[in-house]
Amino acid sequence: MLACWLVLAPGWALELSLKDALEVAFTQNLELQQARLELERAERLLVQVQGNYDPDLSVGIFWGGDISPSNDVDENDVVTSGSAGWSIGLQQELPGGGSASLSWQADQSQSDSALEKTSVTTNTWAGVSLSQPLLSGAGPVSWEDRTRARLGLDQHLLAWRRAQENLLVEVSGAYWNLVSSGQGLDLAGRSVEVARSQLEDTKERLEEGHAGSGDVLQVQRALGVALQAEVVATADLEAAQSQLARLLGRDLSRDEPLVPTELPQVPELEPAVEASLQQARARNVPWLLAGLRAQEARLDRQVAMNSALPALDLVGSMGFSGNSTVASDARSQSLQGSYPSWAVGLDLSLPLPARSPRSTASRARLAEQSALLGLEAAEQDLVLRVQNGVRAVRRDRSRVALSEQTVEAAQAALDADWELLQEGQGSTRDAIRSLENLDAAQLVLLQVQIDLQQSLLELRRIEGSLVD
Repeated sequence: MLACWLVLAPGWALELSLKDALEVAFTQNLELQQARLELERAERLLVQVQGNYDPDLSVGIFWGGDISPSNDVDENDVVTSGSAGWSIGLQQELPGGGSASLSWQADQSQSDSALEKTSVTTNTWAGVSLSQPLLSGAGPVSWEDRTRARLGLDQHLLAWRRAQENLLVEVSGAYWNLVSSGQGLDLAGRSVEVARSQLEDTKERLEEGHAGSGDVLQVQRALGVALQAEVVATADLEAAQSQLARLLGRDLSRDEPLVPTELPQVPELEPAVEASLQQARARNVPWLLAGLRAQEARLDRQVAMNSALPALDLVGSMGFSGNSTVASDARSQSLQGSYPSWAVGLDLSLPLPARSPRSTASRARLAEQSALLGLEAAEQDLVLRVQNGVRAVRRDRSRVALSEQTVEAAQAALDADWELLQEGQGSTRDAIRSLENLDAAQLVLLQVQIDLQQSLLELRRIEGSLVD
């Protein structure tokens, strides 16, 4: 096969096994590269959402001044005051939907008012504040964006695997199509050679008086048919070359023929429905996607039902303050807890009459029921696809065995007709017909072998083990 193919395309030719072709395609295929970028985008989105829950550090400084009229007869007409200070804080989102903040702040104020005990005063405060929703906005729904991002990443991972599976099936199909086209060209070339040899032999027998002019015409007609078949086979081979090169991401403008080095093999073991079904439930892409859609619908329902609840928020704070004319003393008072302060409260908000959130929750429940029905349908589809996949493999194994027997019978018939023709007892028409039957049987055998490979690939795709 290789020698015939290299004659078609002068110059450099690339020999490829199926594994080599897949490795090249997984590296250079343009559509797969796009799918890889979409997967990376989903990964970055999850990191972005997770970053929203990172703690926030805030640092601030301020200055201010005020000039106001005085109502005291013992002081000037106006009072001038000024202040300056700084603050530092750390805020953290909490798993339940609330937030906590830790802060430390100090400010220094001065005034020329006669009413003030001292002209310069330092105030400090250190403490923690808490805000926690108890009903609406509380619980797992507070992590909705992170959960959705994780579900989205899982979906993109499955989409990435589906893109790999589709590419593997397409490349394998194109590879075996190239094998079939090359085999067809080889058989067409052999038919041309045999027809030419038969034509010369018939002409010699015509000169010897053992054949008639009709025999020569029959062989000439057979030679013309063989030449036409060779032209068609050459075009098919070139088309198969281009198709495989496109899937491999190669430059189609470069004349670099691809030569496959493998022939399809028949597997030794037949698949079992139960084993395939068990594996498919763990790895089948459509089945897993249906499960993720059900999870999204469940999350939508939880969020909608939570949004229909009243808003009841718990707020609280606790800290220690300090006040002194000396900044270090004010800080010491805060750190030692000399002047504690605390506050706690509840804030309730009731939506009236809450028609919109209740309607949203009802729609979300219906959507979840629909997703669960879709999951059940996906389970039935999975069982059906596994059963059909196993049947297809078993069917094609039987077809291969029958085709092998047909090839053996066609070869025996050709040998018998050829022997009779050499002995002068057979006819040229019978020998040519037997040769055509053998070529057709060999092509059918190759095609059913390729069909078996494709059936195996489809079953592996259903099982979810194709990329592995």
